[in-house]
Amino acid sequence: MTPPESIGFPRMLQEAGEKRVFMPDFIQMLADLGFRIVIEEGYGSRSGFDKADYRQGNIRISFGSRQDTFDQDVVLVLRSPDKDFERMKPGTTLISMLHYPTHPNRIPRYKKLGLKTISLDSIVNDNDVRLVENMRAVAWNGLEVAYGLLEEDWPAGSTRRQADPQSPFGNRNGGSACCGRGSSPWQY
Repeated sequence: MTPPESIGFPRMLQEAGEKRVFMPDFIQMLADLGFRIVIEEGYGSRSGFDKADYRQGNIRISFGSRQDTFDQDVVLVLRSPDKDFERMKPGTTLISMLHYPTHPNRIPRYKKLGLKTISLDSIVNDNDVRLVENMRAVAWNGLEVAYGLLEEDWPAGSTRRQADPQSPFGNRNGGSACCGRGSSPWQY
Protein backbone atom coordinates (compact mmCIF):
# COMPACT_ATOMS: atom_id res chain seq x y z
CA MET A 1 0.00 0.00 0.00
CA THR A 2 1.43 3.34 -1.03
CA PRO A 3 0.80 6.45 1.05
CA PRO A 4 -1.55 9.05 -0.42
CA GLU A 5 0.06 11.85 -2.41
CA SER A 6 -2.91 14.09 -3.19
CA ILE A 7 -6.00 15.51 -1.50
CA GLY A 8 -9.10 16.88 -3.24
CA PHE A 9 -11.37 19.52 -1.76
CA PRO A 10 -14.77 19.56 -3.54
CA ARG A 11 -17.36 22.24 -2.85
CA MET A 12 -20.47 21.37 -0.86
CA LEU A 13 -23.43 22.02 -3.13
CA GLN A 14 -26.37 20.40 -1.35
CA GLU A 15 -27.69 23.60 0.24
CA ALA A 16 -28.03 26.93 -1.51
CA GLY A 17 -25.55 29.39 -0.05
CA GLU A 18 -23.47 26.69 1.70
CA LYS A 19 -20.49 28.42 3.31
CA ARG A 20 -18.65 25.72 5.25
CA VAL A 21 -15.11 25.26 3.95
CA PHE A 22 -11.68 24.37 5.24
CA MET A 23 -9.60 27.45 5.98
CA PRO A 24 -6.68 28.47 3.73
CA ASP A 25 -4.11 27.97 6.54
CA PHE A 26 -5.24 24.34 7.01
CA ILE A 27 -4.85 23.65 3.29
CA GLN A 28 -1.41 25.33 3.36
CA MET A 29 -0.40 23.08 6.24
CA LEU A 30 -1.36 19.96 4.25
CA ALA A 31 0.57 21.20 1.21
CA ASP A 32 3.59 21.92 3.43
CA LEU A 33 3.43 18.28 4.61
CA GLY A 34 4.03 17.28 0.98
CA PHE A 35 0.52 16.62 -0.32
CA ARG A 36 -0.54 17.83 -3.76
CA ILE A 37 -3.81 19.71 -3.24
CA VAL A 38 -6.61 20.09 -5.81
CA ILE A 39 -9.39 22.53 -4.87
CA GLU A 40 -12.64 22.81 -6.82
CA GLU A 41 -13.06 26.11 -8.68
CA GLY A 42 -15.09 28.52 -6.53
CA TYR A 43 -14.21 26.78 -3.27
CA GLY A 44 -14.46 29.29 -0.41
CA SER A 45 -15.95 32.07 -2.54
CA ARG A 46 -19.16 32.17 -0.49
CA SER A 47 -17.04 32.68 2.61
CA GLY A 48 -15.05 35.53 1.08
CA PHE A 49 -11.95 33.53 0.11
CA ASP A 50 -10.43 33.56 -3.37
CA LYS A 51 -7.78 31.49 -5.15
CA ALA A 52 -4.96 33.70 -3.86
CA ASP A 53 -6.06 33.08 -0.25
CA TYR A 54 -5.79 29.33 -0.78
CA ARG A 55 -2.80 29.20 -3.10
CA GLN A 56 -0.54 31.76 -1.37
CA GLY A 57 2.07 31.08 -4.04
CA ASN A 58 2.32 27.38 -3.13
CA ILE A 59 2.98 25.31 -6.27
CA ARG A 60 1.52 22.20 -4.60
CA ILE A 61 -1.96 23.80 -4.61
CA SER A 62 -4.01 23.93 -7.80
CA PHE A 63 -7.63 24.44 -8.80
CA GLY A 64 -9.72 22.19 -10.99
CA SER A 65 -13.14 20.80 -11.82
CA ARG A 66 -15.38 18.93 -9.43
CA GLN A 67 -14.25 15.68 -11.03
CA ASP A 68 -10.60 16.67 -10.60
CA THR A 69 -11.11 16.88 -6.83
CA PHE A 70 -12.71 13.42 -6.70
CA ASP A 71 -9.84 11.94 -8.75
CA GLN A 72 -7.34 12.47 -5.89
CA ASP A 73 -6.05 9.79 -3.48
CA VAL A 74 -7.94 11.39 -0.58
CA VAL A 75 -11.16 13.42 -0.78
CA LEU A 76 -11.81 15.71 2.19
CA VAL A 77 -15.23 17.35 2.46
CA LEU A 78 -17.32 18.16 5.54
CA ARG A 79 -20.72 16.99 4.28
CA SER A 80 -20.95 13.48 2.89
CA PRO A 81 -20.97 13.74 -0.93
CA ASP A 82 -23.76 11.16 -1.36
CA LYS A 83 -24.41 12.04 -5.02
CA ASP A 84 -20.71 11.88 -5.87
CA PHE A 85 -19.58 8.51 -4.48
CA GLU A 86 -19.38 7.07 -8.01
CA ARG A 87 -16.96 9.85 -9.05
CA MET A 88 -14.23 8.32 -6.85
CA LYS A 89 -11.99 5.52 -8.06
CA PRO A 90 -11.59 2.32 -6.02
CA GLY A 91 -9.01 2.83 -3.29
CA THR A 92 -9.87 6.49 -2.72
CA THR A 93 -10.01 7.52 0.93
CA LEU A 94 -13.08 9.62 1.70
CA ILE A 95 -12.85 11.73 4.87
CA SER A 96 -16.17 13.36 5.73
CA MET A 97 -19.00 13.56 8.25
CA LEU A 98 -20.35 10.13 7.26
CA HIS A 99 -22.49 9.41 10.34
CA TYR A 100 -22.16 5.61 10.26
CA PRO A 101 -24.73 4.96 13.03
CA THR A 102 -27.50 7.06 11.45
CA HIS A 103 -26.70 6.30 7.79
CA PRO A 104 -25.81 2.59 7.73
CA ASN A 105 -27.19 2.31 4.17
CA ARG A 106 -24.08 4.15 2.91
CA ILE A 107 -21.66 1.48 4.15
CA PRO A 108 -22.48 -1.16 1.48
CA ARG A 109 -22.04 1.53 -1.19
CA TYR A 110 -18.54 2.36 0.10
CA LYS A 111 -17.63 -1.33 0.03
CA LYS A 112 -19.11 -1.90 -3.44
CA LEU A 113 -17.17 1.08 -4.84
CA GLY A 114 -13.95 0.08 -3.07
CA LEU A 115 -13.76 3.32 -1.06
CA LYS A 116 -11.86 3.61 2.21
CA THR A 117 -13.74 5.88 4.58
CA ILE A 118 -13.01 7.88 7.70
CA SER A 119 -15.99 9.48 9.40
CA LEU A 120 -15.00 12.78 11.00
CA ASP A 121 -17.94 12.52 13.40
CA SER A 122 -16.61 9.16 14.68
CA ILE A 123 -13.23 10.54 15.78
CA VAL A 124 -13.15 10.64 19.59
CA ASN A 125 -10.55 11.28 22.27
CA ASP A 126 -9.59 8.89 25.07
CA ASN A 127 -12.68 9.96 27.02
CA ASP A 128 -14.97 9.09 24.08
CA VAL A 129 -15.71 12.77 23.36
CA ARG A 130 -16.17 13.68 19.71
CA LEU A 131 -13.34 15.83 18.39
CA VAL A 132 -15.11 17.09 15.25
CA GLU A 133 -18.54 18.64 15.72
CA ASN A 134 -20.72 21.21 14.06
CA MET A 135 -22.62 22.31 17.14
CA ARG A 136 -24.65 24.93 15.28
CA ALA A 137 -26.03 22.30 12.89
CA VAL A 138 -26.63 19.82 15.71
CA ALA A 139 -28.56 22.47 17.65
CA TRP A 140 -30.53 23.45 14.55
CA ASN A 141 -31.47 19.81 13.89
CA GLY A 142 -32.68 19.52 17.48
CA LEU A 143 -34.78 22.66 17.12
CA GLU A 144 -36.34 21.37 13.90
CA VAL A 145 -37.39 18.15 15.65
CA ALA A 146 -38.75 20.07 18.63
CA TYR A 147 -40.73 22.46 16.43
CA GLY A 148 -42.05 19.55 14.40
CA LEU A 149 -43.37 17.99 17.61
CA LEU A 150 -44.88 21.32 18.63
CA GLU A 151 -46.65 21.64 15.29
CA GLU A 152 -48.16 18.16 15.75
CA ASP A 153 -49.40 19.11 19.23
CA TRP A 154 -50.27 22.73 18.40
CA PRO A 155 -51.33 23.02 14.74
CA ALA A 156 -50.72 26.27 12.84
CA GLY A 157 -53.57 28.71 13.35
CA SER A 158 -54.46 27.38 16.77
CA THR A 159 -54.31 30.02 19.49
CA ARG A 160 -54.64 27.62 22.41
CA ARG A 161 -53.27 24.18 22.95
CA GLN A 162 -53.97 21.47 25.40
CA ALA A 163 -51.17 21.80 27.90
CA ASP A 164 -49.31 18.65 28.70
CA PRO A 165 -47.92 19.02 32.22
CA GLN A 166 -45.17 16.52 31.32
CA SER A 167 -44.05 18.52 28.27
CA PRO A 168 -41.14 20.96 28.43
CA PHE A 169 -42.89 22.93 25.68
CA GLY A 170 -46.10 23.83 27.47
CA ASN A 171 -47.28 25.07 30.82
CA ARG A 172 -50.53 24.78 32.71
CA ASN A 173 -51.76 28.14 31.38
CA GLY A 174 -51.84 26.91 27.80
CA GLY A 175 -48.86 28.95 26.68
CA SER A 176 -45.49 27.85 25.51
CA ALA A 177 -42.80 27.61 28.15
CA CYS A 178 -40.15 28.56 25.62
CA CYS A 179 -41.85 31.43 23.87
CA GLY A 180 -44.54 32.91 26.08
CA ARG A 181 -48.31 32.91 25.95
CA GLY A 182 -49.83 33.49 22.51
CA SER A 183 -46.61 33.39 20.50
CA SER A 184 -45.91 30.99 17.63
CA PRO A 185 -42.79 29.02 18.55
CA TRP A 186 -42.24 27.58 15.06
CA GLN A 187 -41.78 30.91 13.28
CA TYR A 188 -38.08 31.64 12.89
